[in-house]
Amino acid sequence: MHASRPRRFVFIANPKTGTSAFAKALNPYCNVKSASIKGMGDHWPASMVKTWFQEERGWDWADFYSFMAIRDPWRRAVSTYLYGRRREQSIWHKPAMAAETLLDFLQSDIVTAPQRVRTLDYMARDEDGAMLIDHIFRIEDVEDEAPRLSERIGAPLALERVNVTPSYEYREFFCEAAVELVRERYRSDIEFGGYEY
Repeated sequence: MHASRPRRFVFIANPKTGTSAFAKALNPYCNVKSASIKGMGDHWPASMVKTWFQEERGWDWADFYSFMAIRDPWRRAVSTYLYGRRREQSIWHKPAMAAETLLDFLQSDIVTAPQRVRTLDYMARDEDGAMLIDHIFRIEDVEDEAPRLSERIGAPLALERVNVTPSYEYREFFCEAAVELVRERYRSDIEFGGYEY
């Protein structure tokens, strides 16, 4: 999460959707960053950030323009898996290294926990299903989105590619069961983004 009280925006960091690039670009304008707040995770959903705003700062969530990215969930699953395999400090490292296949990884206990799946619904809605995010966009469309976001937050966004997984053909990691598991798990992202395998 990155937020600016003066500029009245909050970026919800949905994992593996370009969040490192956005964090770097937004840093100069933000006076609130999850990394500097004790007990706050980098990837808190909007419902938790909204509660923190109200309880810790006395801020009204409706006063802030909120935005978040989503990503093709099949590509995202492989990216998470490969990230876990190469980053020992990652929460994904142990299950990724223990898995013989992507399907094994996707079925591991830590990966299936609701707070780890991070679907659009989990990240962007409250417990009653109400949408909390003003603008959700596909990270695949970031080149078109960046100028609009810059205008909306009143600050230039110089987005660089950071924390990039080495090139791979994501379909090579999938069996039919894994394809369907991702389709079921990320139904809301797929429908919202118009994604197809």
